[in-house]
Amino acid sequence: MAKSGIACKNCGAALTENDRFCPQCGAKIGESVPENLTPVRCQICGHENKHSGAFCEACGAKLPGRKSAAEPPRQKKSVGAKPKQGFLGKLQPWHYVVIPLLAIVLVILLYTELQRDASNTVIQSPPMQFPAQQQAATPPSGELLESIDRLQKTATENPSDAGAQLLLANALHDAGMRDASYFPRAIEVYKQYLKSKPGDPNARVDLGICYFELGKVDSTQSAALFSTAIEQMEIAVRNTPTHQPGAFNLGIVYLYSGNLEKSNEWLRRTVELNAESDLGRRAKAILEQHKQAG
Repeated sequence: MAKSGIACKNCGAALTENDRFCPQCGAKIGESVPENLTPVRCQICGHENKHSGAFCEACGAKLPGRKSAAEPPRQKKSVGAKPKQGFLGKLQPWHYVVIPLLAIVLVILLYTELQRDASNTVIQSPPMQFPAQQQAATPPSGELLESIDRLQKTATENPSDAGAQLLLANALHDAGMRDASYFPRAIEVYKQYLKSKPGDPNARVDLGICYFELGKVDSTQSAALFSTAIEQMEIAVRNTPTHQPGAFNLGIVYLYSGNLEKSNEWLRRTVELNAESDLGRRAKAILEQHKQAG
């Protein structure tokens, strides 16, 4: 029940004994309405509100530029109080350098997987999985697995056929990008092939990539596997100094290994070999990110 004779001085609404604020306009009970108050037009219904409240007396919408008397005052920050730190506040300065670079590298590597061929192989990796602990969601296709079976049969029947061994190794490499369990088989076939063709830089780099990918999924042996990957790739570029995929892949493996200086060295070499190639442009993009990061 409204108390007889008590009404809001802003909008005239009836009040009860316990009201501290007007239920109609939100004004504090006992505050007078300034006589020279400028009317405020409601943005919802267009009503001209001549009271000092924060709400439209016609439709109840919040009025622009008006503060509700019921709103609690803002708390002042204590002098010397430290703001709460979330996840970003816990990052070290070097995190802001390495994390964006790794994200860029992984996106580049995903695109490279789609463009891969036997003569120009580049490390592939699913995006945004550093350190990579998961395999791609899509398993090797049935067509690829059938191809592996046929090539395995041919290589077994013709152990001296280096071409059949290379095709089998490449097929196992591609299957390994979907299921890491194929990488050990690919490594063995590449090693067998390289006994007869030790100077093939593409096969040598692909062998290094197999070790690298295994290192990404086996954290207990990642350091040793990354080291072996670097060893194989450096043999390739030492025997064939103009082999750009080898230089680029070395830049990527060194980056994963945390050696930014060596990574930049091999990425610059990639650009020197051919700045206008696809790999050259990617290497320049990564180097530019390194430069901007300081």
